[in-house]
Amino acid sequence: MEINFGEWEMQRFDAISDPRLQEWFDDYFHVAATGGESFEDLYRRVAAFLDELKKKPCQEVGIFAHGGVLICAQIYAGAVQKETAWEHLTPYGGVISIDL
Repeated sequence: MEINFGEWEMQRFDAISDPRLQEWFDDYFHVAATGGESFEDLYRRVAAFLDELKKKPCQEVGIFAHGGVLICAQIYAGAVQKETAWEHLTPYGGVISIDL
């Protein structure tokens, strides 16, 4: 599941009138969307899933996900740093490979 944008869900950023939007733009990693979650919250969910996945007797796993989830997985695997993660956004329909 991709990041929960709460009250901002399904709106263009330029159409959101919430005064907290600028606060989120300034620190999206820690600041949650109104009624939603922060990128840090999303990362914790993805990390918990990957922690559980590593306990399974799997050699290879395919996961279909949105860009934010894929970025979190890459941060978790140490493939990218959170400060530059958005520079590595997987293109639509793209594929990444990580080792856990």
